[in-house]
Amino acid sequence: MSENVIAGAAYSFLALMGVVTQRSAFRMNPAAWFILFQWIYGLGTIVLLDFRLDSDVTYFILLFLALLTFIAGALAASSAFPLAGARGSFLRTPLETDKRETKILLLLLTILSVAVTSAYYYAVGYNLLWDALFFGSIRDVVSARLAAYSGDSYFAPGYVNQFKNVILPLGLTTVGVWFWQAGRRGMLRLWLLGAVPLALFALVGTGQRTFLVFAALSVVFGLSTIVRIGTPYAVASLAIALGTFGVMSVYLGRIEALGVWAIIQQLARRVFFEEQYAGWIAFRFVYELDTSWFKEWAVGLMGISPWHPGSDLDARVFEVLHGSRRGTANLSTTGSAYYNGGVLGMAGLYFAMGWSYVAVFYRFLRGRRTPLRTVAYGALVVHLATFVSGAPVTLLNRGLAAILLLLLVRKLSFGSLRKDVAVHGSAETPSTGFRQSAELAGAQGPR
Repeated sequence: MSENVIAGAAYSFLALMGVVTQRSAFRMNPAAWFILFQWIYGLGTIVLLDFRLDSDVTYFILLFLALLTFIAGALAASSAFPLAGARGSFLRTPLETDKRETKILLLLLTILSVAVTSAYYYAVGYNLLWDALFFGSIRDVVSARLAAYSGDSYFAPGYVNQFKNVILPLGLTTVGVWFWQAGRRGMLRLWLLGAVPLALFALVGTGQRTFLVFAALSVVFGLSTIVRIGTPYAVASLAIALGTFGVMSVYLGRIEALGVWAIIQQLARRVFFEEQYAGWIAFRFVYELDTSWFKEWAVGLMGISPWHPGSDLDARVFEVLHGSRRGTANLSTTGSAYYNGGVLGMAGLYFAMGWSYVAVFYRFLRGRRTPLRTVAYGALVVHLATFVSGAPVTLLNRGLAAILLLLLVRKLSFGSLRKDVAVHGSAETPSTGFRQSAELAGAQGPR
């Protein structure tokens, strides 16, 4: 146990030093937040390690090296980009209004997300949140939860997640910001009365509480650079999120009765133990295997196609843990990188992540301050910062593709077609009907 304490202290000191290096630009900086989340994941893992085993000693060294190389990459990027000046300039910039085309496209995407979500739950045949609140007839809740996101009664649930778990809540949030920006407080209240239940219905209907947390954090991060969130709104949002989390925890049998302390305990177990335990056992499993040299990652990426099963590694680890393949258990990102690329591959990945995360932050600070862009970047920060478990394909499956689509939407315009009509008197001149804005084309200046 003394080894665990010493190792945990050393790891915590390294994480603290990493946070200090990013302290001047902590807000919305995915590198700073990643260090924090990686520390939570790593410390929860170190408590479990048995330092009498070579596999566990190796795992600790890899966790330490991963964090160290990430910090090194972030420091290198921080030296290359003038973050402090860019941050001050961004926060002083008035909030702009999204273009008319952006609003139309986002509304269409949000409506499409509602349709996709409705069709999804129609195909599944039930919504577990609805059932929990209104006492439905589902008896085998555990099987129903699994079938709701990996069953055979619908097609390509991973694609559905992009609409249901990302575009829908972010679209609803952005429209709410538009009402607030226009000073239409009455419409904003009416919108929230409909948007909040709809988002909860979509996010928690499968029984997966993780996406509720991701969505809530994304909204908070995005709104934090638009407006100061008042205490009443913060408390109300926290109560709704924790209440929904608690209702589903009771319904899924994770806790016996709904109570504040029980909910906090379950949330703490989820954050500090469950993922770490699965990653620890998973690492012991792959430690005995030969390095895949990125074949496992490649197979996982092929699983993006609905016609390819993807990697079965997570299912095999789940079988080791629970004796069946009716679920998945993720390697930590550190363990996954080690299994796919060895020590050098893992270190190279984390150095590149550290650099890229700071570069993303700098890109954010150098761009326009509009509602959709800010909300989308808030979600991007959350997804990058919490990438401590799983392979790179995990980022895509959790919603990275949808976030990038939203960032693209705000750059599109219908202007080229209108220009052709005005100049030539007809629409005969070949045109795509869209044009890229100055930012997408790489023009200099504010984006």
